[in-house]
Amino acid sequence: TVGYGWHEMSRYSSDVEQRREQIIDGISRSLSDYVRVENTRTALKSAFGEAVVRSGEAIAEVRKRSALLLVSATIFFFTLFYVLTERVRLAAYIKLRVPGDFMPFYERLGENVGGALRGALFAVMIDQTLKAVVILLMNFFFGVPLAVALALVVFLVGFFPLLGEWAVYIPVSVYLLIFRHEPGAAAAYLLIGLLITTLSTLVVRPKLAAHTAERFNFYWMLVGLVAGVYAFGIPGIVLGPAILGFAKAIMDTLVGDVKYETSLLKEERTQQAEEAKEESGETMIEETVDTRG
Repeated sequence: TVGYGWHEMSRYSSDVEQRREQIIDGISRSLSDYVRVENTRTALKSAFGEAVVRSGEAIAEVRKRSALLLVSATIFFFTLFYVLTERVRLAAYIKLRVPGDFMPFYERLGENVGGALRGALFAVMIDQTLKAVVILLMNFFFGVPLAVALALVVFLVGFFPLLGEWAVYIPVSVYLLIFRHEPGAAAAYLLIGLLITTLSTLVVRPKLAAHTAERFNFYWMLVGLVAGVYAFGIPGIVLGPAILGFAKAIMDTLVGDVKYETSLLKEERTQQAEEAKEESGETMIEETVDTRG
């Protein structure tokens, strides 16, 4: 599937470069059916023509950087696989080297950060897969060319909440309206795309993440996922929930339930008791010496 999608995107960039004037002329003829004002039609023609050319250039640039993208994706998924399969050994290794004074904080850190990351990664992967499948089915239903490539693009760019899928379903809606002269299909495609984006960002992804994490409710995960991606980009998918888990671990340690047997208060009181015992012992020795004297 990935190979076929890559082949379609490569063909698209080549076709756009070779048939640029033909595409722009087609846009001009199609716009004449909907826009009667010459100046407005010329502006729209320029805008659509530039958008088509830029899309071809963007895909060509992706082709040039394919090696770097492939290496980055391989490292990311390998690291993800290693962390998910070896998390028990990693946790044991870290726990072995954490001083006992910090054990309560470490326990809360592992629970919160680990839960947030598991929830975020699970939710993002499931959500992106569902959106790509829906877009693929819509492309087949409406007869949209480059169906597999567009579904693949949705899977990749959809990591950006609210903005990712716009890059696919808005141009496709314009294509259905202008080139295919199907306003009903264009409206349906656009409305379904808007519904997918809204439900994905505001409902599906936070719900899945909260259910998997078990340590955070829906609203916490919504803030962590959306704010993390907007603040850090794609790495924010991991950094947002991780920072959220770190903050909650600190709060749980400072104001949550305290384990007296591992708290610094117990150590302080134990030390005070030992010092008092030593002082009392020294006093008894001095009194004994004075008595004998």
